[in-house]
Amino acid sequence: MQLNKTESFGERAVRLIRQRPALFDALLEYEKTRKFPKFVYKERLDITLDGTLLRQFRRYCRETGRVMSRVVEMHIKEELGKITLSRQIIPNHG
Repeated sequence: MQLNKTESFGERAVRLIRQRPALFDALLEYEKTRKFPKFVYKERLDITLDGTLLRQFRRYCRETGRVMSRVVEMHIKEELGKITLSRQIIPNHG
């Protein structure tokens, strides 16, 4: 974040609120409840996987010290990135 010396306190506050509305909302929530809300919410997912694959994956994560959900999240993000890239490279001719 750049510091602009010509900017007034009020102008800077408005700019920061526009840049990070979630942070401002968290401060408002704290003012009301005296508790900070979570910024990242996780949701539980119930899926069915091949038993052998799941055992291998669980063992792999245990042996490498990785958290299973983080590994799954990483691969989901990679897949979503591929979809985004393919849409940018190959325009939709629909």
